[in-house]
Amino acid sequence: LTDARSNVLWQLDANAIGLNHIDNWVRTSQGCLMYGRYHDSASGDNDVVALLVDDTGNIVWSYRAAGISDGDLSDGIVDSRGRFVAVGFCRDSVTSSDTATGFRQLVLCLDAATGTELWQKATELTDYSLPHSYVAELDGQYILCGSGDNYNSSIFQSLDQDGNALQYWTVSIPE
Repeated sequence: LTDARSNVLWQLDANAIGLNHIDNWVRTSQGCLMYGRYHDSASGDNDVVALLVDDTGNIVWSYRAAGISDGDLSDGIVDSRGRFVAVGFCRDSVTSSDTATGFRQLVLCLDAATGTELWQKATELTDYSLPHSYVAELDGQYILCGSGDNYNSSIFQSLDQDGNALQYWTVSIPE
């Protein structure tokens, strides 16, 4: 972490703390919540990881998603209830059906203060059938967004605060 003048305030070895691919981070009242994956080059697996680091560089909590052996988080927010909600994809044993690519949408909710998992959803739908790129909170719901096949449409989905799907829609983009 650096200040406005690029002075280093603290530094962590991401590989040593089990987060060797930091995809993004969000600010919380307790510090910096970083998320991404730990890639194990021996197995080829990508473990979904999130951790909270306080303003002095101390790790407050660390989380590794159970049951996800190959996943990634694309975007995350801290919602109005103090929960970290992230969206991404996975390809693993959380779901049972096999497909050509095997990718599934992954939505994860943690208590941002403690790192306790509140819920985890991995769908049975595959490829780009469901959004897995962006998440926002609007009127007590989560709005997820992504691109369709060949990037010629936008895909949206709304979820309630327990991760249950409410609505799904697409918008075509004229060429």
